[in-house]
Amino acid sequence: MSQPQPPPAVPPAAPGAPASIAPDIISAFAHAQARTLRLAAQTLAELGSGAPPAAALASLESAARADGFSGWFSAPRILVNGRSDVDLRQAPRPGALVELSLAPLDTDAFGAFAATVRVGGGEDPPLLREARELCRSTCGFASRWKSTGELFVYATSWANNRRKSLGDATDIGHLCFPRRGRAGWVWPYAARAAVGLRRHQIQWLNPRRMRGHFFVYPRLHSEGVSAGFGELIVVDGDLKAVVGRASPGAAATLPA
Repeated sequence: MSQPQPPPAVPPAAPGAPASIAPDIISAFAHAQARTLRLAAQTLAELGSGAPPAAALASLESAARADGFSGWFSAPRILVNGRSDVDLRQAPRPGALVELSLAPLDTDAFGAFAATVRVGGGEDPPLLREARELCRSTCGFASRWKSTGELFVYATSWANNRRKSLGDATDIGHLCFPRRGRAGWVWPYAARAAVGLRRHQIQWLNPRRMRGHFFVYPRLHSEGVSAGFGELIVVDGDLKAVVGRASPGAAATLPA
């Protein structure tokens, strides 16, 4: 199978590149992400204990409203063993992998997180451990020195080297826009439309230098099953961080 070619070369960024994201935007995303991680922790605990996904989603909706979120940047999604065509009213069998992705909407920004849990607890299967490491490693690869497309190439190579794949994914995330400029005209509709454009997606044809907030969400596929973890990161000049985390090593772990 042919492999995607690296994105076109771009000139290196100047050393000591100054930050350009306004402090209030940094703060808005950090505040939204901290609350998103708390919401995810509650819902993932329910899913891991074997609750029907539909019931967990109902609890998530109530908790998001109680925490001050006004809605969803993208609707919460639950996959069971990588599949969406399942009855969410039925509790998954013990040992199933249940994946949650959510992006609750705040006044000026939104949070974004995804994680997979094994129903019934117990030792994580290899696919789950590798999916966690794939997300953490891809987030770590990001920097102001990289083009956005290089993250997709990196994640693809990481998966191929372990005889797995990213499935049929053409992107593994996107640039995130706050309620500012054109993206803020009709919040959040213009921002939603913006992330759907290829130039704002983490895909291998994107040669644009990394700068801004990105949702990094590579999903690992193997033998008809998949698992994924997604984190919000920020890259701006010398600033690089996993938003809402005390350290980069905490990426792709379940919130306490």
